[in-house]
Amino acid sequence: MKIRFGLAITVLCLAGGIMYSCTPLKKTANIISGRPMFGKWTITSVKLDDTLSAFKRLPILEDITAGCLEGSSWTLAKDDIGAYQIMGSSKNGSEKCNPGVRNIIWLLLEINKTNFIQFRRSTTQVPGVKLDKFTSYIMEIEKFEKKKILVTKYPLYYKGQTTWMHLTYTYAQN
Repeated sequence: MKIRFGLAITVLCLAGGIMYSCTPLKKTANIISGRPMFGKWTITSVKLDDTLSAFKRLPILEDITAGCLEGSSWTLAKDDIGAYQIMGSSKNGSEKCNPGVRNIIWLLLEINKTNFIQFRRSTTQVPGVKLDKFTSYIMEIEKFEKKKILVTKYPLYYKGQTTWMHLTYTYAQN
């Protein structure tokens, strides 16, 4: 009798654990509607927390360096569609860049009361740049003033080291 009771308790605990593990988890990321960031933006500043030269040469967003991001123009439309355009050389002229337009799909997320912008490429018009529709980029929003400024931070990893890249976008127009 004791064995059956112990077995019954064990089976009930096991069944309860299985049922609990199969229930859907609470949603931790909320999509922010309204798209308060729509419009045209220009990246006016790219700063790295770490000054290692390796981070400066590290490919970002698949095919460009931090220097090539500075001066790039970004269009964020209300319908989750957007694009960014890279010029032929870095803002200070020290680097050659892979110029062209990269079309994106973007959205805003809130996770644990912190806002993020997420995007992925939808198409590319840049010769020699393969499209990877499965890679998403998520940047934490450090500061946002509607129609003025947007500052994001993005982690960079290289040979076991991490640094943060801070991007400052200045509002250009609607």
